[in-house]
Amino acid sequence: DDPAWAGAVPITDFVEKLPVEGAEPRVKTEVRILYDNQAIYIGAHLFRPDPNRIPRAVTRRDGASNAETLVLSFDTYLDRRTAYSFSISSGGVRSDYYHGQDSQTDRQFEFDPIWTARARVDATGWTAEMRIPFSQLRFGARDQAWGLEIERSIPDQNVDIYWVMIPKANDQSGWSSFFGRLGGIQGVNTARGVELVPYTAGDLTLPGNRDPANPFDQKFVGRAGADLKAGVGNKLTLNATVNPDFGQVEADPAEVNLTAFETVFDEKRPFFVEGNEILTGRAQSFLGRPTYFYTRRVGASPHGGILGDFVDLPRNTTILGAAKVTGRLPSRLSVGLLASVTAREWGRGYDSITGMISRVPVEAPAGFGVLRLQQEVGHSQSTLGMVLTGVHRGFGSPGGLDTLLDRNAVTGGVDWRLRFQEGKYELTGWAGFSRVDGDARGIDRLQRASTRYLQRPDATYLDYNPFRTSLSGYTASVRADKNAGRYTLWGIQLGVKSPGFEINDIGQQTRADAIDFNADLQIRDTKPHKLFRFFNIGHSVVGQWDFGLERQFLRLGQNSNLTFNNFWGLGFRAIYSPRTMSNTLTRGGPYMETPHGWSFGANLSGNPFAQTTWNLAGTYQTDELGGSARSVSAGITTRPAARWEASVTPRYARSTNPRQYIRTVTLGSGSAITFGSRYLFAFIEQSTISAQFRLNYAFTPS
Repeated sequence: DDPAWAGAVPITDFVEKLPVEGAEPRVKTEVRILYDNQAIYIGAHLFRPDPNRIPRAVTRRDGASNAETLVLSFDTYLDRRTAYSFSISSGGVRSDYYHGQDSQTDRQFEFDPIWTARARVDATGWTAEMRIPFSQLRFGARDQAWGLEIERSIPDQNVDIYWVMIPKANDQSGWSSFFGRLGGIQGVNTARGVELVPYTAGDLTLPGNRDPANPFDQKFVGRAGADLKAGVGNKLTLNATVNPDFGQVEADPAEVNLTAFETVFDEKRPFFVEGNEILTGRAQSFLGRPTYFYTRRVGASPHGGILGDFVDLPRNTTILGAAKVTGRLPSRLSVGLLASVTAREWGRGYDSITGMISRVPVEAPAGFGVLRLQQEVGHSQSTLGMVLTGVHRGFGSPGGLDTLLDRNAVTGGVDWRLRFQEGKYELTGWAGFSRVDGDARGIDRLQRASTRYLQRPDATYLDYNPFRTSLSGYTASVRADKNAGRYTLWGIQLGVKSPGFEINDIGQQTRADAIDFNADLQIRDTKPHKLFRFFNIGHSVVGQWDFGLERQFLRLGQNSNLTFNNFWGLGFRAIYSPRTMSNTLTRGGPYMETPHGWSFGANLSGNPFAQTTWNLAGTYQTDELGGSARSVSAGITTRPAARWEASVTPRYARSTNPRQYIRTVTLGSGSAITFGSRYLFAFIEQSTISAQFRLNYAFTPS
C-alpha cells in the first residue's frame, strides 16, 4: 500500500509451464518493479482462491520446502549467459544464487548478497516485497538494460508459471539467453561499502577429559582473526582474511579408505566458497577438465609426522593470510586472482621413558597463487579461458620435509567453449601443462605415487629416474556436444594426461598416464504423456588406456529415468565392465588383469514438492572372481509444522573385494615372472550401517 507502487505498471502476462506447458495460468500474479539510485525494488501480489492452504514453511536461507516461491532472475550484464536469482517464499525465506552458465540448473548458492525481503499471507493470497541494493550486483554501464525472468512456483499444486516460458522441448539450450528485457534504469549509485567481520574463538578441554600422563592435553586454546570484503571500483570484489575462522564448518564424513587414492572432500570454509566459481573453474564446467585449484590444499593437514608415546600434531596448517579479487570487466572479461600464505607447522612427541619432548617441523611455510581469466566472445556467448597457478615452499635445512614435498610447482592451461545455434551445439576443450622441482627424494616420491607409478617393472614406455629433480607433463582434450532438442542429445570426447602431468600441489588429480574416451547418446521426450511427464534413456561408453595402450577400464552403461504425472521418479541403470589390465592394483608392480563384472542400480522417489518427501535406492555389483557390493539407502523428510523439519537417512552397504592389496614381498631369485617380487592380496569384506538424524527449528526466516 506504499504510494510509490501506484505508479508502477504491473507485469501480469504470465504463462504456465507446469502442468500444462503454454496454458493460461489458473491463478493471477502481479509483479511491479521500481528503483532509486541505491536499490531496485520488487513488489508482488500473488493471488490464490484458497489462501488458508498456502504453505508457510520456514527454513534457513537457501533452504527448500513446499512453500510457494517467487523468483526474479537478472542478467545484469545482458550477456545472455549469466544471471543472479533472488527468491522469496510464502514463509518469508530468502534464497539467492548465481548462474555461471546459460543454464537454469547451474545454481551457485555460495552467492550471498546483502538484501532484504518480506512476505505476508492475506485474504487474497500473499504479497512480497524485495529490496536489492545495486552494490550487491555487478553490471556494465551506468544506464542499464538487463535480462529479466520471473517465476512463481506453487509446489502444493505442482504448478509453475513464468513471465518468459522457455519450453522443455526446445531446439536451443539455454536459460538467460531467453530472458525478456528490463530497461530504463539510469544514474544508479554503484559505490560499495566495506564489510569487516572480526572473530575470537576458543577450545576448552574439561578436567574429566584430560589424560594426566599426556603433557599435550590442553586446558584452553584461543584464536582470533578477521575477514574483510570490499569493492575495487564497481566491477571487482576484494576478499581478504587473516587467520580465518573455520570453527563453524561442518566436519567431513568419516570414511575407511583402503584404496591407493585420496578422498576428495567438498569445500565448506566460507572464505574459499564465496565467489570462487571463477577461480575453481565452476563457472566454466567441462567434463573431466583438470581441477587446477582444489581449495582444500590451502590449509590442509600437515604432510609430516613425529613418533612418541604422546603426539601433538596440528590438524590443519595455519593460514596466516589470504586475499582474492574476483569480478567481471565491461569488456566481458572475468577475472579471478588469489594469493595465500601458510605457516610453518611443528609437531611434538613425548617419550614417557625418558621424559623428553622432541619437536620437528611437519609442514613447510608456503605461498599459493592462482590467476584465472575468461573472455566472452561473439553473440553466442562462446568463451576463451586461461589459468595459471604456483606454489613455493621454504624448507630450510635439507633432509627433512624436502624429501616429502617438492619446492616449486607451476601449472597452467587454456580452455574454450565454442557455442553454435544459441548453444544447441558446442565444441569444448582444453590444453595444459605442469612442472614441479625440488630434492631428488621428493620428486622420486611423486614418480612412485599412485597417480602414476612410473617405477612399474614392465612399463618399458615410461622413463623412471630416481635422481630426477623435476617433473613435467601435459594434458589436452576436445569434446563435441548436442545440448538441445526434444528427442536426442549426444556427446563425444577424447583426452590425454601424460605420465608426468602433476597438479596435486594446489590442484586435484587422481591419475596421470591416461588416454580417455567417452561417448553418450540420450533418447528422451520432454512432452508430457498419459502415463508419465518425462522419460530419458541413456547409453554411454567410457574407457581409459595408458600410454602403453593397455586398456585400464571400459564401461558400457545404460540408464533410464521416468517422471510420472504425480511427480514420482523412477530410475534404473546397468553397467557392464569387460576384463582389462590395471596398472595400479599392484601399487607400483606389474600389470594385473581385472575380472569382468556387472553393476545395477535403481531408485524411486516421491513428489519433491510435497510436505513429506522420500526416496529409496539400491545397488548391486558382482564380478567373475566373487567380488560383490550391495547397498540399500532411504531418506524421508517431513514438516509437521511450518517451523519444524525432521529427516532421517539410513544406509546399509556390504562389499566383498577379492583383491584387496596387502603388501609387496621381495623374494629375489625364483620369481622372475613377477620381476623379483610377489604381490599379496586377500578377500576383504566390509559392512557399513549408518544413519543421519536431523531436527531443525527455524525461529525466523533470517
